[in-house]
Amino acid sequence: MKKLYPILCTSIFYNGCLFDNIDQPDFALNNDQIEIHVSVLDNIPETTNPHKGLLAVLVPDDWSFISASFTESENQGSFTFSQDWTDSVNVCYPPNNFSQNMKWICLLSDTGYTYQNEINISIGLKLETGERAGCFQLGYLVTKATPNLVCSGNLAWAPLSYPHTINVGGTEYCETGLADPETEWSNLFHRYQGWSGADGIYSIPMNGSEANAKKTLIVFSDTFIGGVDSLTNQRVAPTRMVNNTYAILNGDQAIEDSINFFFNIDENNNPISIFEPETPNAQNGDWYWLMDGVSIRNTIYLYALRMNADVPPFSIDGVALITLQIDSVGNFMNVVQYDTPLFYEYENGDQVVYGQAIMPLTEFADVPSPDGYIYFYGAYNMATSNQKKMTVARTLEENLTSYDEWEFWNGTFWVNNLSQAEKITENISQEFSVTQLGSENYIAVFQYNGVSNYVAYRSSNSPTGPFNNFNFIWDVPEYDHYEDVSAYNAKAHPNLSQPNRLLISYNVNTTIGGDFWYHFERGDLYRPRFISFPIDEIEWLSVPNSSDNETKKNKMHSFSCYPNPFNSRINILFQGNRVDQSELSIYNLNGKEVYSFKVSAKQNNLIWNGLSQRGIPLSSGTYLIQLRTNNNITNDKIVLIK
Repeated sequence: MKKLYPILCTSIFYNGCLFDNIDQPDFALNNDQIEIHVSVLDNIPETTNPHKGLLAVLVPDDWSFISASFTESENQGSFTFSQDWTDSVNVCYPPNNFSQNMKWICLLSDTGYTYQNEINISIGLKLETGERAGCFQLGYLVTKATPNLVCSGNLAWAPLSYPHTINVGGTEYCETGLADPETEWSNLFHRYQGWSGADGIYSIPMNGSEANAKKTLIVFSDTFIGGVDSLTNQRVAPTRMVNNTYAILNGDQAIEDSINFFFNIDENNNPISIFEPETPNAQNGDWYWLMDGVSIRNTIYLYALRMNADVPPFSIDGVALITLQIDSVGNFMNVVQYDTPLFYEYENGDQVVYGQAIMPLTEFADVPSPDGYIYFYGAYNMATSNQKKMTVARTLEENLTSYDEWEFWNGTFWVNNLSQAEKITENISQEFSVTQLGSENYIAVFQYNGVSNYVAYRSSNSPTGPFNNFNFIWDVPEYDHYEDVSAYNAKAHPNLSQPNRLLISYNVNTTIGGDFWYHFERGDLYRPRFISFPIDEIEWLSVPNSSDNETKKNKMHSFSCYPNPFNSRINILFQGNRVDQSELSIYNLNGKEVYSFKVSAKQNNLIWNGLSQRGIPLSSGTYLIQLRTNNNITNDKIVLIK
């Protein structure tokens, strides 16, 4: 029996390579040969700069590659295994992030071609299974053999399709779906008059309890106000979009009569946003995108991105704090806005924002093991790619607005400097959630890679990580039901969840950069969808004990490299507080040292241009990089591609 996976990855930000379909077996024997057929569409015409193609397949580590070939309208050829490109994919997408005992097999086409129109490429792949039996989730990555695309994080340039389940050596078919649709919750936000669709949904228990929310503030960002024809699902005039609205939900059930929606009206009876930026740093043209919040003794502390549309498509100007109370009928009172330092831009153009996910571990939050802190998770946005990573800060309730007292996790210690915050996981969405489930269990829920058809989670036994491999729990069906669609910003709502299940929402939109007017043709598109996931199905992280001193030593002498692979230069960033001068050496795979640097204790980075110590350009390939101090050695791999 074969399973067909149609249109698994779509173009998100730009046109480019994308999977049309993947046809793989549902079942295989041990030590058996299997055939997989992959169809790829490339709609970026090449005219003068031919590139070879790359196909990477994530498989169990006891599988082996046999052969692969491809055809398209005018050409045909074969794929061969490439260790260099496999090393590169391993750097960008570590196999253990997906599942244990997996590996990447990266294949390079024998020829590059030029073409003037979009092409369909059909790939036939033969693999041999191994001795291990069980259910395995395969992954597929395709791109062109050119530097920086693999690690770009752009699903148009380097689409990733995962997971594809196969049963090896078993007698029953594997479970493929872990979450269940929550139709009643989804229908609660499928409305035909007034508030008729939005994204950016956050739920804040007004009594502060994550376990027993009697009344919940639900905030939205961009919102349509107007009618939707119930027969055609088309929006009807007059319909306007405002930047933010909210709702009040009584209880924790998806009951129509229990929720009320709120938006403002101007003097001409036109709908307007609830909040407009009024802080000292606010500029003309700024508007608010609402984020997460927390309730403390009847005061809501709500965080908002201050956005500006002057820089296409828009830019982040800052993060504001909005404090307010809510009267008995749901109206806001005593609204005050403040500027905060929770938006930071690094010298290399990377940005981090705090307030996307807030996890209170305090007595008032009714969590299993309160430690007295409120945790703020940040979305770290890479300037050189679409990758988003997670950082974390914490503060005591009494220091919520005393930002000098906030602490940021640097990978080893809590420090008071936001710029030293370490990235603790990757491939998250701009909006996400971190939730405590059990005394030492934490789960991060997000849309994999920011915008995609996969809702995923990673678990940890600490608010600061480390987090285990990616677990994919939902393949968004809207990708099959609509044209020009994207899904994003998955997050959990523990305060609205039922016992032993975790309620999760995600947003649905037209493809970013697509036709905005499609929203008027499909008035049922732009609204949150809900699923739930059984808590007893969560794969919790199990980390072997290690001494604090050993962990501290390793973290204090770590480094990272980007871009990797690289073409002409690579930036090496040093992390932690080094007290000794270090030496960094680069070796080829034969163990020969090709370059070495002296690194002072205060040095934060250095750049290597791919030349030997004598200034001779080095050939493409994998190189080992080693950082040595008096008491520690740290290693990594980098890939030079010319």
